[in-house]
Amino acid sequence: MQSFATSRGRAAIVLALFLLARIPAAGQTQNPPQNRPDDQDELIRVNTELVQAAVTVLDKQGHFVEGLEREHFELKVDGKPQPISFFERVLAGSASEDALMAAARGKSAAAADKNQARVGLPDRGRVFFFFVDDLHMQTDSMMRARKTILQFIEREVGQNDQVAVSSASGQIGFLQQLTDNKTVLRAAAERLKPLSRNTNDMQNPPMSEYLALAIQERHDRDVLELFVEPLLRDMMPRPSAENFVRGRAEQILRQSSARTRNTLASLDGLVRNAALLPGRKVVYFLSDGFLLRPSETSQSEQMRRLTDAAARSGVVIYTADARGLSTDPSLDAGSTGIFDVRASRATGGELSATQEVLRTIAEDTGGRALLNTNAVDAVIGRTIKETSAYYVLAWQPVGGEQKGLKSRRVEVSLKGRPELKVLAQRGFLQRAADEPVAQAGAARTPQDKVKTPAEELRAAISAVYPATGLPTYLTVNYVDTPQNGVVLTVSMSVPFEALALDPAGGKSEGALDFEGHVYNAQGKSGSRFKERVSISQTTPAEQATQQTSQGRRSVLYNHQVGLAPGLYQVRVAARDARSGRV
Repeated sequence: MQSFATSRGRAAIVLALFLLARIPAAGQTQNPPQNRPDDQDELIRVNTELVQAAVTVLDKQGHFVEGLEREHFELKVDGKPQPISFFERVLAGSASEDALMAAARGKSAAAADKNQARVGLPDRGRVFFFFVDDLHMQTDSMMRARKTILQFIEREVGQNDQVAVSSASGQIGFLQQLTDNKTVLRAAAERLKPLSRNTNDMQNPPMSEYLALAIQERHDRDVLELFVEPLLRDMMPRPSAENFVRGRAEQILRQSSARTRNTLASLDGLVRNAALLPGRKVVYFLSDGFLLRPSETSQSEQMRRLTDAAARSGVVIYTADARGLSTDPSLDAGSTGIFDVRASRATGGELSATQEVLRTIAEDTGGRALLNTNAVDAVIGRTIKETSAYYVLAWQPVGGEQKGLKSRRVEVSLKGRPELKVLAQRGFLQRAADEPVAQAGAARTPQDKVKTPAEELRAAISAVYPATGLPTYLTVNYVDTPQNGVVLTVSMSVPFEALALDPAGGKSEGALDFEGHVYNAQGKSGSRFKERVSISQTTPAEQATQQTSQGRRSVLYNHQVGLAPGLYQVRVAARDARSGRV
């Protein structure tokens, strides 16, 4: 059985292939983003580039509305009308999407036209992430989430689409990566397990996070009395009883706040890493919902940075309540513990309150909140169609009027069409002058830390997504032999035309450094290889001795390793010794 993968356009050099099918590229999205001193400033270059917004317009049946033009839209920034400098309809996952998005950012029109002229490029497919908030999910919700993901894998994954299943806790591990291999995706979904809630509160009557918030943040005396009265009946003095209840509530809130920060940080890391991928990406955020603590400004800042990062990364987030169609706890006749008129009033808004964060994340990033339905899988299926195309609006922001960062509010609407629903990002962060985010494989700046060739190869191997500095192709084949069992052959190739060769004495000389790792299903590296290949060409005939399946003259390198049957990943990197491109 043979697996073969290449990248589209400029080839990616870090490729993940399993011994079951073709997988063009993959990364482990649980890796946290590298901390950078000026991370909060890595925004849009407003002095040279346009600011863009991806906009979806739906009719009452939830269908994408075709045929709209620039003059149909009204754009406001901080409440002020803004002229639209660029407008285009974009087909998600198409070969022309990258060129159109570049043009929307104010890139060279000639460069955009050049890219669009490459009609031979196939559609690269769409990118979907499932982010499961296992830190805020009960057992039955986890089962529903797993079922939803499995049905999406079977019904919705199209040709060339890339999908990743990830979780807030990172429990999926090795399989938390982009792939089009349904066997791998099913294995990732099956790894999703409910986590035990990290709470030390075992007191009666039970206190939920919502009730704890009412006691500590809203200072609700009625809720406080629900927990004080049982202590008074046990002859505890009132001051001691009230202090005990408040301490219990604070402990619950501290534990829940830690889970919330971890969930938002994990989602933020996924969104920021997705900026390395082309086109618009769709994230499905499955959760039981959670509460934000008003007194914790860090949570508000996390939310602001998350939604802004989504706008810059081309990510739209659809949130879904994994609890399905449920009722408020106060109406649950089967519940135990306190239940009276005050308890009913105290818990009556809990469901809506825990869903509020899901609404906010979805609406601020241009997505939708899928709430109060037992058919989340069917609803997600319908969103595939509504996100298959979108409009891109771009405008020239006013620069040079502020120091540092400025939060801008964005409003997009349709003139005279109130029956249509417009989904778009709600804001962005503007800076007077900014440097673009460094791309993998790009040339180094004097401020960058100089890495050794070995360090550059290791960084490419462990990167979340493929670097694109040097076109590199990977093919894996395996044969089950009677004598040696399964033998895997890893074949790498780099086209001669991509190399910086030194012509000297009638020869073209250079060198390529190859490195690769083979990982098992637990994500452990069981086999590694590293080799420098010298290149010396003297005649045209000699230059044409080796060709890849793409028909290019290439430098080839093969490595063989024996393996036991199972699921594996191969990651490879190549470095041109002369140019330093990786």
